[in-house]
Amino acid sequence: MIRLSSAAFLAASATLAACDDACFIAGTRIRTPRGERPIEDLDVGDEVLSFDGAQVVTRRILARQERTAEETFSIRAGDHAIAGVTTEHPFWDESTQAWRPLRSLTLTSRLMTLVRNDVSIVAVSELRRGSARMVTVHNLSVDGPEHNYFAENILVHNKTYACVDDTDCGDGEVCDQPGGDALAQCVVDEEVSGSG
Repeated sequence: MIRLSSAAFLAASATLAACDDACFIAGTRIRTPRGERPIEDLDVGDEVLSFDGAQVVTRRILARQERTAEETFSIRAGDHAIAGVTTEHPFWDESTQAWRPLRSLTLTSRLMTLVRNDVSIVAVSELRRGSARMVTVHNLSVDGPEHNYFAENILVHNKTYACVDDTDCGDGEVCDQPGGDALAQCVVDEEVSGSG
């Protein structure tokens, strides 16, 4: 079912650029160890479920963001549907083995979903443009090298958390300081990931 190795999945997750404008509308349910909760009700320190390339793991929220967006879209994959998400938000596309923004997904895209506590792959069955009006949207930054969580049981990339130094990052990560105007972010420590 899942062809990519755990190390390759984590590397793909770490190299994705910061998701500055990627967000979900209020009411989008996020999968936690204790069930689903609306994204706007989650706070720093709360736990969410994440996927490390091999299994579902529990991670803590490091930060949450809120902003307004002019337009959102809806997406459906099997029995799972997200009513409002910005076009920039990345989803894991199993068919291309990469994180792809919603705007790049098609009806041939296959997304990773969570049913009970098992992951499965489901084809996108619907993509629709929402109403063009200003709406408040939310996003999360979670700890750990996975940089993801499940929104409406569909695997999505989180907002990459800016770091100051390595202590801001999870196990097996370092704070990459690219210089210039680029945002420093946690990435997989190549020395650690290359040794396994």
